[in-house]
Amino acid sequence: MSGELSTLADARNALLPLGKPVVITSAPDPAGDEVIVVQLIASTARSSYGLQDRTSKLLQVSCYAASRTAAMLLEEQARAVLIAAGFHLIQQFPAPDGFGEIVEYRR
Repeated sequence: MSGELSTLADARNALLPLGKPVVITSAPDPAGDEVIVVQLIASTARSSYGLQDRTSKLLQVSCYAASRTAAMLLEEQARAVLIAAGFHLIQQFPAPDGFGEIVEYRR
């Protein structure tokens, strides 16, 4: 459990300098048009990702904004700081509501 909390904390700390609200899933929505949501989605390897390391941490980062373009720009900024912090991009797809980008990383 401490490894999972450390992963969430590291991701959140890497994203905070962007100046946008960063919340962990289940936290209340912050005010404003832009938000970054961080969620741990798995703590063991999943064969669908081709991972062999049983200690892999899978993290989902969702970037929401007033427009799809703004969400994509926010996602690009988030990706840069997360990769610099040691997270590795797995996949990216649009949020179901059309105003966000969902990206999965592993560490």
